[in-house]
Amino acid sequence: MAYKLYRSSYNCGNRLFYPPQHLLLLYFLRYIEEYHSTVIRRTREEIHEETGISVKTLNRTIRKLKESGMVDVVKGKVTLNEAQQEKAREYIKQGMY
Repeated sequence: MAYKLYRSSYNCGNRLFYPPQHLLLLYFLRYIEEYHSTVIRRTREEIHEETGISVKTLNRTIRKLKESGMVDVVKGKVTLNEAQQEKAREYIKQGMY
């Protein structure tokens, strides 16, 4: 039970401490590792439910990530190639002090 409470508390703390870009890139990288796919096959609503980031903030954040070259959007789905995944990992490492 303590492990479940710790994990829940840790995840809530992450949402409060880290900016949406960090949380979203972390979510994308975990998705890619779990499903072995460079295309994130989730709707914005599903991502909202899983990350706790509002849909409006999701859209704004994805647009900023696309403009910075960290992700691409193909037919409404977010994609990350190998180079983008490496950039995302570096971004995550910089925020993890």
